Amino acid sequence: MKRLTMAAAALAGLGVLAGCGGIPKERGICPRVAILADAGKITKFRPGAPETPENVEFVAQMREIKITCKYNDQLHTELEGDVHVTMVLEKGPAMRGDVVELPYFISVTDRRGIVLNKREFPLRINFSGNRAVEHTERSWQYYRLRRGYSGIEYETWAGFQLDDRQLEYNRRTASQ
Repeated sequence: MKRLTMAAAALAGLGVLAGCGGIPKERGICPRVAILADAGKITKFRPGAPETPENVEFVAQMREIKITCKYNDQLHTELEGDVHVTMVLEKGPAMRGDVVELPYFISVTDRRGIVLNKREFPLRINFSGNRAVEHTERSWQYYRLRRGYSGIEYETWAGFQLDDRQLEYNRRTASQ
């Protein structure tokens, strides 16, 4: 419950890192998509170590989010969105091995910022000996629309699932 509350608070007033999503199959039906500014980046430090550059295991940053949409019914009350989130992950000096596991989320809100749905996804990246990788995750979102509304009445947000310390680190370093 704490994670959902943190996400709702972040969605309500912390801004957007990137927006404008893809080219919809039908213009004007897709929700606005954005990367949540405070959750669009994660810096993972070695457990128990100070937050210094030599203790960074990896850094992951969401770069872009796009969506394409289509109605699933003739009454236009069901909308399907195909969401693509592109991210870049870089190894840090403290990383051992080639595999990173971290969760990210996709959240759907109404225009007032009320979280209607939040889904968390596991992410497993294998660097395969590379120092950095670019990766695109694809997820499917379903929107049950109120009568007379289209997808543009909703917003779709993406971010990494952060703990309190990681969120505070992002906020502190964003102003530097």
